[in-house]
Amino acid sequence: MTMRSLDRDTKASVSQHGTEGASHVYPVARILSSQSVAIGASSVQSASINTRTVRLCSTVDVYIAFGDNPVATGASMLLPAGAVEYFQIDKGSKIACLRVFADGTLSVSAARI
Repeated sequence: MTMRSLDRDTKASVSQHGTEGASHVYPVARILSSQSVAIGASSVQSASINTRTVRLCSTVDVYIAFGDNPVATGASMLLPAGAVEYFQIDKGSKIACLRVFADGTLSVSAARI
């Protein structure tokens, strides 16, 4: 795998895998702060996030919701275990999480892209 950075205005990296030359674009973000949220049988919220971009990664499958006072339910967005996702949110939002099957940890990182 080769990794090369694009010009500083593009703010993304291109990763090339295999001989087919397939390219995948990943955001390049500065992580400003991180918190861990315990995922359990009841919806729990992160602390308020003071940026517009957030990076999420979970140790287990988890339902997530965003907002001023969010509640995650079985109908909320699913974040699969091990997936790393970036979301644009309103400053001051919180993230609620609820386990799908097992308890785990949600890593919530405030980021700047």
